[in-house]
Amino acid sequence: SAPSCCPTEKSTRTGAVVWDAAVALSALLVAHGSGSWVSMLELGAGCHGLCGVAASLAGACRATVLTDRPPLLEQLRANVTRNLGSNEPDRLPRWDVKPLP
Repeated sequence: SAPSCCPTEKSTRTGAVVWDAAVALSALLVAHGSGSWVSMLELGAGCHGLCGVAASLAGACRATVLTDRPPLLEQLRANVTRNLGSNEPDRLPRWDVKPLP
């Protein structure tokens, strides 16, 4: 389950929610995701991008694109950078943050 400091779907309904499904999928990706995909697209990553970050850290994919609404992108980009490091072209895992159309 999510840490007590993280809002979840049971405690709030905002773009900053860590959904219970994201926690479960992230655990699955970490447990079984080694080298499964070349790339991953996370639609509606919120400000955390938990699934995309977990998949990248577990080695489940070499490239991840995380998306959400423009007001959340700055925090999302900061969190992904904090967890995955800089987004250099020759560095793996590669990642990018983009607005939802």
